[in-house]
Amino acid sequence: MNRVNLYIAFASWLFATVSLGSAENFQNRPVLSELNEMVEQATMCGYAINERDLVVSRSQNFFPYCGYGQSYFASLQTELEYLPTLYVDHVNGPVNESTNGFRFFTLLTWREAAGLNANGFRRTITQGDNTYGLAQAGDIIGSWLYEDIEAGFSALKWTKWLYYTANGQQKMGSGTQCSCEAAYEECCNNYEAYAWQNTPSTIYRVAAYSCFSVGGWYHWSTERVRQNPPPEICSLPSIPRCIDIYFNIVPFVEYDFFDFDDLGFIDFGFFLYDTTGQFSETTYSMDYIGSDTNPFLLANWTCPMVERSGGFIVSELGLLAKWSFAY
Repeated sequence: MNRVNLYIAFASWLFATVSLGSAENFQNRPVLSELNEMVEQATMCGYAINERDLVVSRSQNFFPYCGYGQSYFASLQTELEYLPTLYVDHVNGPVNESTNGFRFFTLLTWREAAGLNANGFRRTITQGDNTYGLAQAGDIIGSWLYEDIEAGFSALKWTKWLYYTANGQQKMGSGTQCSCEAAYEECCNNYEAYAWQNTPSTIYRVAAYSCFSVGGWYHWSTERVRQNPPPEICSLPSIPRCIDIYFNIVPFVEYDFFDFDDLGFIDFGFFLYDTTGQFSETTYSMDYIGSDTNPFLLANWTCPMVERSGGFIVSELGLLAKWSFAY
C-alpha cells in the first residue's frame, strides 16, 4: 500500500471511529488538517517501533492495518511494553550493580525513564475521565495516545549487540629446572617455539607465574590467548550507530590481577575498552587486542625469582550499540 493510499485508508476509519467527544486537540470531529496530522503521527509511531524491533531481531509489522483505530494503538502499546527488557538502561546503567554485564530496563524503570505513569499508558473512556492501560474499543482517541507512545519509544536507545566473530589462538611456555636462570630460559624458549593453537572459546587471556617448589626446583610458566584476526562485529542492520566495546574481565584460576599489555584496566569487572565512531556499515573490524609478546618480558619478571602470579581473562565482549533511529 503506497503512502497516499495509506493516508486515505487511515483517514477514512479515523473519521468514522474518532469519538465526537475527543479531547485536547481533537475536541470535535476532526477537519482535514487534523486528520492529516493524526495520520502522520500514527504512521510515525508505527515506523518508530518497527525500527526498535529490527535492532533486537524482532519482526513485527503494523502495516497495513485495518479495523478500529484503538486496536492499532493497542498493538503499538503492547509491543512497546515487550521491548524494554531487551534494551539497556541508559539512565541507571549501562553497567549492572554486579559489574559483570549490562543493566537492562524493567517495565517500571522504562516507564520512569520515558516519563510515563507507573500504571501504564493514558486512556480516556469518557470526557474528563482518565485511566491507564492499553487502548480499547470505545476509547477516545486524542493526543495523549501519540504523546505516550512517542515518549515510550524515545526512551529505547541502546541495545546489547550479540553478533561477532571470534578467532581465538593460544600460545604458552613453561620451564622447570634446578636454577632460576635455567628455568626462566627454558620457559622463554618454549614460549617462542610454541605454535599458536586454535581456541575459539576465549576472547583474550594473559597469565604468568613463577614459584619455587619443594626439592629445589624453579618453575616459570606463561601463556596468552589472542584474537587473530581481530573480532569482527557483524550482521548489523543499516541503521546508524556507534558501539561501545566492553570487556568482562574475570580471574584466571587464582592468579592476582595484572595488566601485562597495559590495556588500561585496574581490576576484575565489566569495563569500557574502546568505542567506535558512528557508522552505518553492516560490519566493523576491531583493532588488535594486546600483543604477542611473552608476558614475562613485558613485566620485566626475571631472576632472582619472586614467587608471584598475574593475569586475567576476557570472558565476553559486551557490545553496546547506541542507535541513531530515524524516528
